[in-house]
Amino acid sequence: ETIQTDIILSGRLVHSNHSGDRVVKEGDVVVHTEYEPHAYMAIEASEMVSMCKGVRIGEDYSKDTYKLEKPLI
Repeated sequence: ETIQTDIILSGRLVHSNHSGDRVVKEGDVVVHTEYEPHAYMAIEASEMVSMCKGVRIGEDYSKDTYKLEKPLI
């Protein structure tokens, strides 16, 4: 039920979601809508800030996540 916004601060990562894989880099902003499976894999040393709006905070983090039967990456 949470919307997640990720800002890539440095480096490069492979971002995977229902649309496929793409490379994201410094300055890119990635928004994940509710119930959207997604994953990242670093290609090089990277930093990102992840912000969430919804119920995924603090001790309730895992209540708003689920494990995929088959990993995206």
